[in-house]
Amino acid sequence: MNVQVKRFQLPKTYMQLEDFVKCIQQCGIVKDQGTIHRLFDALTVGHQKQVGPDLFKDFYTIWKETEAEAQEVCLPPSVLEHIEPSECVFKLSSSVKTSRGVGKIAMTQRRLFLLTDGRPGYVEVAQYRDLEEVKVSSAPFLLLRIPSLKLRVHGRKEAFEANLKTETDLWHLMVKEMWAGRNMADQHKDPQYMQQALTNALLMDAVVGSLQTSKAIYAASKLAHFDRIKMEVPMRVPKATSETLKHKINPSLELAAPQAVDVLLYTPGQLWVSLGGGKVMVFDASSWSLTNTCHVGSARLNCMLGVDKDQVWMGSEDSVIYIINMVAMVCNRQLTEHRAEVTGLAARHGQI
Repeated sequence: MNVQVKRFQLPKTYMQLEDFVKCIQQCGIVKDQGTIHRLFDALTVGHQKQVGPDLFKDFYTIWKETEAEAQEVCLPPSVLEHIEPSECVFKLSSSVKTSRGVGKIAMTQRRLFLLTDGRPGYVEVAQYRDLEEVKVSSAPFLLLRIPSLKLRVHGRKEAFEANLKTETDLWHLMVKEMWAGRNMADQHKDPQYMQQALTNALLMDAVVGSLQTSKAIYAASKLAHFDRIKMEVPMRVPKATSETLKHKINPSLELAAPQAVDVLLYTPGQLWVSLGGGKVMVFDASSWSLTNTCHVGSARLNCMLGVDKDQVWMGSEDSVIYIINMVAMVCNRQLTEHRAEVTGLAARHGQI
């Protein structure tokens, strides 16, 4: 079988917004159009609304290098025992002086910690949900004042301060976005907000690295989506909703545009979600993480039914009933003998 893989090719011409959206989606950085629009605004601050091939190459290279560096971070067991198995270090500062010792500040999707110099050790800085204040300050050094990041953390009298120097403004933006994302995730019981905040923060990092101008921090601030929501439109979930809402997921997170949820089906341990065009997503019902996706036809699904312990039957607008094997996640059979749209399915006494 001859399988050809289409490789992403860097653009060779200037791109306006529409072409930029397609390019970012093709290269796999992010699918959400709102985020891509904000990225476009960031990369075009101060000049014509188009992104040149050289700038895009710089941005894309830095993004891929950051991905590779995150995978290469090797933490000793004495540090790993303090963080969750699923946590990854996505950004490390240079070695800096802090109020808790000298070392590199590490950012994961859950927390900030200090990776101390010498024999690597772990000093907890803060989990994002415990932050109370994040601001730019300055620390005295001889006759100078060095820019620093100052954090106030719930339950601690002393603030944490890190002399991040030229890195301060970027870390300030990134930490505030992670903090705002954590607040949104907690209020709405939706951990995907945290993943979106992390993406925003990493995009800020790549924008600053690729622009290398005096406007780089201002440009990166265009991506501070959750921090802006927090400041401009505080999103408080009503108390009654907060008390009853257990969890929220967004099946459209990785899609180019939001899609309506047509059908929901719960089978033991799994939640099946039908979106438009025959797309079906399966979530783990304990972790709420996406485990599988499949396509059945190209028409809207109207109904789903669990049959026995290993099948899901799906009725479609195209008149077909698709029978899915739950283990293999493949369509084993199609029932096509009727011609009308399938609007409902029910099981009774061994019959459907």
